Amino acid sequence: MKTFKPTFLIAILLCFSFNFSIAQQRYQVHVDEVKPSMVQEYEKVSKEFVEACKKHKPATSWITAVTSDLKYMSVTPMENFAELDKNPFEAMAKAMGDDFGKLFERFDKCYDSHYS
Repeated sequence: MKTFKPTFLIAILLCFSFNFSIAQQRYQVHVDEVKPSMVQEYEKVSKEFVEACKKHKPATSWITAVTSDLKYMSVTPMENFAELDKNPFEAMAKAMGDDFGKLFERFDKCYDSHYS
């Protein structure tokens, strides 16, 4: 009985430390605060961007969510913080040429502020 408590506590601690080490996924969140009058245009440009991504297959993936106050959030999983220094759309931008920049110019008209 004297060894049961310490053994049990060590086993519980090991279980918790294993769970915490698995749960350390990092995400980058990009937020676009879209103007109410530009929601339709923003979504139209977003669909065009998704189609371009399907064609050019950038080295990233993401999910998008929107809040009731028109904040569109793109959530991207990250392996480590060094990924913040990389541009996963670099090859796609080169392949699309000026069209890539024009697509983002259209995005820029849809919001006054965006941030990560």
